[in-house]
Amino acid sequence: PQSIPRAIDAETLKSLLESAEAIAKDPWIAKRNSALFTLLYGAGLRISEALSMRQDQIQQDSMLIKGKGNKERMVPLLPLVREKIQAYIR
Repeated sequence: PQSIPRAIDAETLKSLLESAEAIAKDPWIAKRNSALFTLLYGAGLRISEALSMRQDQIQQDSMLIKGKGNKERMVPLLPLVREKIQAYIR
């Protein structure tokens, strides 16, 4: 039987974000890494969903995600996740 994936705890995520930002060679890479990890954790996206996102999918407090089998779903967007994405876009 396959095990169900478990979410990482908040302290581990914080450590991961700090490490991802610290090893980045350029500021934009640090912001990209932070936005990506925050998006994965905060919105529960698969890596393929996060990497294929476009700016026009982001709305005020949600985003339209195309997942497995080309099924679309609306995902709530937490303020922190939105801030990280906007910092990367800027």
